[in-house]
Amino acid sequence: MREPRWSPGKEALIAEMAYYPVLRVLLQSILTVVGMFVILVGMQPVLAVLALTVVPPIYLSAGYYARQIQPRVVDVRHRESMSLTIVHEAMQMMRVIVAFGREGYEWRRFRELKVSGFRTTCS
Repeated sequence: MREPRWSPGKEALIAEMAYYPVLRVLLQSILTVVGMFVILVGMQPVLAVLALTVVPPIYLSAGYYARQIQPRVVDVRHRESMSLTIVHEAMQMMRVIVAFGREGYEWRRFRELKVSGFRTTCS
């Protein structure tokens, strides 16, 4: 009898295998930062404290980027891919578009998508 393609055990195993490299890299990065801080405290304690004061603004700005800017970037990328899809379709269907006199319609369709993408970018 054939083994099923999907089973809960396989999914859990795949998810578990995906987390190990991420956790390993994260742990390695944390140990590197802590080690660098310990060495810096030994060399220049004032500089070490100054370096720690920079971390919260960087953390907050990264959080702001993730919440506010990233969704807009994804939306603009989606709109750009849609406009390229329209161009690709029009290039493939050029003879049909010209034969039925639909150049204006295709231009307006492309233009509306580009203008909405521009408004999303600027807002």
